[in-house]
This record gives sequence, structure tokens and C-alpha cells, in this order.
Amino acid sequence: MGDDGRICLLTGAGGVLGNGICQHFRNEWTIVAVGRSRLPAGTVPFPWPTPALDTSAGPRLFGLTVDLLDGNALHTIVERTIAHFGEIDVLVHAARSTIRGPITSRSPALDSLEEQFRLNVVIAAELTTLVADRCWYGREDENRRRRRHVLNLSSTAGHRLYPGSGLGAYAAAKAGVDWLTRYQALELAELGVRANALAPNTFPGIVPTSKVLDAIRRLDTSDETGLILAIDRPGTWALAETGWPEV
Repeated sequence: MGDDGRICLLTGAGGVLGNGICQHFRNEWTIVAVGRSRLPAGTVPFPWPTPALDTSAGPRLFGLTVDLLDGNALHTIVERTIAHFGEIDVLVHAARSTIRGPITSRSPALDSLEEQFRLNVVIAAELTTLVADRCWYGREDENRRRRRHVLNLSSTAGHRLYPGSGLGAYAAAKAGVDWLTRYQALELAELGVRANALAPNTFPGIVPTSKVLDAIRRLDTSDETGLILAIDRPGTWALAETGWPEV
């Protein structure tokens, strides 16, 4: 495997950020890229059942087409990843649901509120718990040595009001991601595992995707945990006074 030699389980691989992560980190991590309908270019099919995959040639990019909202999906992707690689070192939850509309009158956004919370918050919580139970408990020294890390995708909408945007349901879900991440960081600290969240503005329209990828590297290579890292244009207002750093 590569110099880093770590195994990354990535959800939301079919999105802009998921694709960027695969292309940016594929020479460092072996990535299991999970997408609902499409996967990044260069993914190798991840058939099941198969023997453990040979990673001696270096990091590779494997794809799993799975709908995370299906009942057994989370168990499937965790068990298949562990069966092939024996461990999960980096867990990136980049899957998201964004449906705009008012939340004080009947709208698609209001009707989708439960789904948005499930995909953005509940699945992030359940997936982290599954990985911790299967890979991290009782392995504190190994966790620290392999720099195990949970990274959730939040948004500036989770702590900033955007009038007229129709982002009420989405913003509420992303605020949930922020607090989920903080508590994950507290509880995983005793295992030697870190948890952080990225909170970018719209990308690539407002902030370059490359800036978000740089922030992922910053968080993954640091000792920071419990951090919600806001990513926006230089000089844009952020809640710095409450401990929300901005890059």
C-alpha cells in the first residue's frame, strides 16, 4: 500500500466533493467509495462475495453502489469493507440531501424533513457507531497510531441564516451534524479517534472544491477534534466568536 496505508470509507462518492476526495487522496488511501447511483471515474467494482482484496500494489479506489436509505445498507458497506481490508481508518460522511422550500407551509422541503435528517444526521451517527463497534473499541493504541478519524460534511447553512433561500430543513439538519460531531468527538476521544466536520459554503460556485479538499487534509493531518471548520470566501462573516474557525 501507499505511504499512508489507511483505509477510507466514503459515503456520497457520487457528488462533487466525493469525486474530489477520490481523485485527491487515491494515491494515499485505499478508498471504498459508496454512491447511490453513480461513482467516481476509476473505481474498481467491489463484487461480493470475494476473497480479501490484494492491496500490495498500492492504494486503490473501489466502488459500492448502495442506497444508504435502504434498511441494511450500513451493515452491508461496513461488513464488506472489513471483510476485504480488516479495518477502517478514515470515515468520511459526505452523503447529503438538499431539498429547498418553505418550512411553514406544505412544500417538498417540509415533506422531506425526515429524509433530510436521516441522510444528513442519523446515518452519520449510525455509521460511525457501526465502525466504532467493529473496528475501534479496545484498540486505543492502534487507533492513535493509524490516526483514525471521522469527518462529517456540514455547511455554513448550519450556523448562518440565508433569507429567501428555502434552506430551512437543510439548515436544521446541518446544525444537527455540527452538534453530532462535537459529541462524537467527546465520546470517541477515549478510543483515540478524532471527529471533525467541514462546513463549506456552496462549492464550487462560491468556494473552490480544492479549498474544501485542502481543509480535509488539514483536519486529517492535525490533532484537532470536535472542530466545525467553516470554509468561505475571505472576509465573509462567520461565528468566530463562538469558536467556529474559518478558512
